[in-house]
Amino acid sequence: MLLGLVVYTFSLAIIAQSQSNAQELHNASIAFVDEDQTELSRRVVHAFLPPYFQSPQPITERDIVPLMNAGRYTFVIDIPPNFERYVLGGREPTVQVNVDATAMIQAGLGSGYAQQIIMTEVQDFVDSMLRDRAPRISGEEGLRALEIAVAAEQSYIQSKTCTVGHAG
Repeated sequence: MLLGLVVYTFSLAIIAQSQSNAQELHNASIAFVDEDQTELSRRVVHAFLPPYFQSPQPITERDIVPLMNAGRYTFVIDIPPNFERYVLGGREPTVQVNVDATAMIQAGLGSGYAQQIIMTEVQDFVDSMLRDRAPRISGEEGLRALEIAVAAEQSYIQSKTCTVGHAG
């Protein structure tokens, strides 16, 4: 009897997990605290795009814990002061990635994506400075892409055409 229950329980758990969409990161809520306010910190923030993440929302450091406890955000990225200066000086400053781990798979996937996004942006920024070249994607292009992504998301949610800001 006990053996039957164990087999049934594990089989049911495997089937339920295999049919679940929870193994994908999609439209995760994200906020950021930008204590640096530099080109690099803006590039990092604007690199978190749909479909994996919602548009990043700015918050203050004191709001991190209350907003995460309220379930408002799954991820909060905290970029420290002097981040760009330390990167350019050869230091390795730490970007804090706060994660609501109640959605375990989303938290694990999102943390990995966040780390990859941050590292990619920092590396491209440093490479562009060392080689005296324009960044892979300029700040203006990144902002334009973000505006388009937000408009597309709003168009989908509202089931109507949305206007994108001026073409700059």
